[in-house]
Amino acid sequence: MLKQRTPLKRGNSQLKCTPFKRKGAPPSATVEKVCKPITVRDPSLFRLPRQIESACASIEISPRRENSALRDFARGQPCLLLVPGHCTGDKATTVGCHSNWSEHGKGKSRKADDHYMVWGCMGCHGWLDQGNARQNEKRAIFDDALVRQVAEYKKALKCTSLPKRFQQAVKWALEELASDHRLEGLEASAIGLGLLTPMHLPEGFKSPFQSRPPAA
Repeated sequence: MLKQRTPLKRGNSQLKCTPFKRKGAPPSATVEKVCKPITVRDPSLFRLPRQIESACASIEISPRRENSALRDFARGQPCLLLVPGHCTGDKATTVGCHSNWSEHGKGKSRKADDHYMVWGCMGCHGWLDQGNARQNEKRAIFDDALVRQVAEYKKALKCTSLPKRFQQAVKWALEELASDHRLEGLEASAIGLGLLTPMHLPEGFKSPFQSRPPAA
């Protein structure tokens, strides 16, 4: 076993500190790269996309048909929705309940047209707008109420004491509803079931539910 005969002197270490050698720069940093051209058999696959010039499609939205007199006329009237278990029959809470379907003008932040509303109490109005019933059930209730609403409008025109403002509003509603041919079938079925009796309008006013001649 080897032993150290002479003691090491303090401060005179035999170990030498040699600094790390810096590596030289890689050859790629000093030599410029040469890009070779690439040949492609089918250059059409790498064509730049063409700029498509197309005019922005504009969607015309018809203005909402409103009638403040028709809405005022609905206040204090009897409820026509008559939802079982929800109708209160309180005329003091009756207002015009608008349709909730897009075919009647309903939109995301837009109410349906005013002629597509029916008289409804607070209980029925809440059921129509926030109720948990299915849409087909709500639609059936609303369609029946709309037929009764047309009948009430017709009866109102026969009232001589009705203010002129309300008379004009009712005529406006019936004229607007005349374009909806589906109401003809609804009214005919309601009369056939005995739910409504045929109404007669005053002379000089054309009913929106008159029988139309067959198209040629």
